[in-house]
Order: sequence, then C-alpha cells, then structure tokens
Amino acid sequence: QWLAQIGCGAEGHSDDRIAAAAFNGPHGLCVGPTGYVYVADAYNQCLRRVSKLRVEEETEGVGIVMGEVDTAAGSGEKGMVDGPVRTAKFCYPHDITASLDATLPVLFACDFDNNCIRRIFTHEGECETVTTFAGSQLGSSGHKDGRASDALFNHPGGIAMSDGGEALFVADTYNQCIRMLYRDEESVWQVSTIAGSPGEKGFAD
Repeated sequence: QWLAQIGCGAEGHSDDRIAAAAFNGPHGLCVGPTGYVYVADAYNQCLRRVSKLRVEEETEGVGIVMGEVDTAAGSGEKGMVDGPVRTAKFCYPHDITASLDATLPVLFACDFDNNCIRRIFTHEGECETVTTFAGSQLGSSGHKDGRASDALFNHPGGIAMSDGGEALFVADTYNQCIRMLYRDEESVWQVSTIAGSPGEKGFAD
C-alpha cells in the first residue's frame, strides 16, 4: 500500500512533479479511460492532468510515488473561448467527467460561471480541442430544456456519466435541480430536468 499527495499545498499554478505542483481551488476530478486523472482547477481557469502514478523505489515497505502534473486545457485566463486547448478559456470550471469508452475519448466539464457544459476531445490522454457542448455560447444563465445547443443552465457545478455512457447528469446549482443530457432517436443531444423544481429552494422528498 502507498499514499501520495498531489500538490504542494500552496495555491498557485505550477506544472511539476506531483509533490511540487500547485493548484488553486481544485473542485472536481475524474479518471479517464487511459488512466490519467483530470482535475477542474477552478481558480486557475483550467483543467489539469495528473499522469499515471508509479512507485519507483521501495525501502522497508515504503515506496516513493512519482508522477507529474500538467495543464491539460485552458489558457489560465477567464473567458469563454472554444478551440485548441492552449487558447481555450474557461470561467471557474467546477467538475469534470470522462467517457469510459476508449474509442470515444472525450471529457465533459461544468463551466460554472459560463453557465454551460464544455466538451474536450482527447487523443491518447492528450487534450486537443474544447467546444461548447450544452448551454449558451454567450454565457447566458437561465433554465431551458430541449436541444443541448439551445438549453440554458444556471451555474452547473457537478457532472457525472452513466455507467453505459448514454447519459450525463448535471447538478444545476442555482436552478436548484438535476438535469440529464441524452441522445434522442435522431442521436441529437437533448437536455431535460429530472429532479427538483427549477428555481425553488427547499427540501422535500
């Protein structure tokens, strides 16, 4: 058994070995199909990647865990820009999930202040392109179901993929509800509200 700390414990933005790397407000993470860990580094306005960890030395049952952290997507500046990962911009990304199908290597991230879901295409663990997958491309907030490109969210803060990969579930924070993204009969992604009364706070089973 072994235990490793990822991050030096001080806020910042530094790509380095796992013990020396710095984050700033990491909010959510996931494991991709190729074994990399991806982190929504909210206040650094980017997504980070942790390499596959490895034990390189072991003395008296204690191993030295090695690995690296790099910036997977995002320029580090707040904004709403699609395109190549180095120039793409996020605004407080809060959570991330990955397709578990290695033949469909994509990540989905909750872009909190942009009120949308971003999709990141990858190849062999390397992030390549960022697109706006669901929600307003202008960052507009609201509550609207329907076609993913027309739907509106209000600060989505959490995201998860179903076991079969056929649906995504989103915690739509300020809309006080849970949304589901799924493909319809024509394979067009749709958004629906599956739990909660949009905009109404409360606690009721």
